[in-house]
Amino acid sequence: MAKSASNSLMQILKRFIKKPWEITGPCAHPEYKSSLPLAVDYRVRCPATTNEKPIVPTSLPETVYDIKNS
Repeated sequence: MAKSASNSLMQILKRFIKKPWEITGPCAHPEYKSSLPLAVDYRVRCPATTNEKPIVPTSLPETVYDIKNS
């Protein structure tokens, strides 16, 4: 008897007493969506990655002007 009375009392308390973060603010609403976008929504790729291979200017060794003192 005491166990069922305590269980019913706990059920009543759970119905009326809630955690403050569950009842305050707009985020307590079940249809609330977070305003923070996911990283993949605003940054598709990492800034360090390149779309195309970089072009490095080079020359053939026989066409480079030799500036050494002879």
